[in-house]
Amino acid sequence: MRQKLIEIIKYGFWGVVSTSVNLLLFAFLDYLDIMHYLVANGIAYAVAVVINYICNKLFVFTAPDQTVKGKTETAVQFVKFIIMRVVSLGIDSLLFYIVVDKLGFPKLPGRIILSMIIIMATFVVSKVFVFRNKNSDETD
Repeated sequence: MRQKLIEIIKYGFWGVVSTSVNLLLFAFLDYLDIMHYLVANGIAYAVAVVINYICNKLFVFTAPDQTVKGKTETAVQFVKFIIMRVVSLGIDSLLFYIVVDKLGFPKLPGRIILSMIIIMATFVVSKVFVFRNKNSDETD
């Protein structure tokens, strides 16, 4: 139980770091007003995803690499992580469009609210699908 709490705290900390990068980069690109806000969102999201993957792999879901069908677990995890984040970006972009263009929310507050929702959803998916530690599942 203690290990799970520590994992959630670490995920939260690094989530705040990558979300801050996402929000700051989005705000900067939106301020420049040189591209559509959804393109700016996609760029900021992509940069934050790379940072988030590295932090999650190194500091949150730490487990020794194992070989899976001749590939390191890191390679398999990275592919799963990217798939999850592409789907997440699609859902996020659709919701962002609805919140801004259909419901009339200002972009940055809408972006912040959606970021909080996405963080919670991706923690569950990351834990269960991407960074699943088969060894710790047996001891929990």
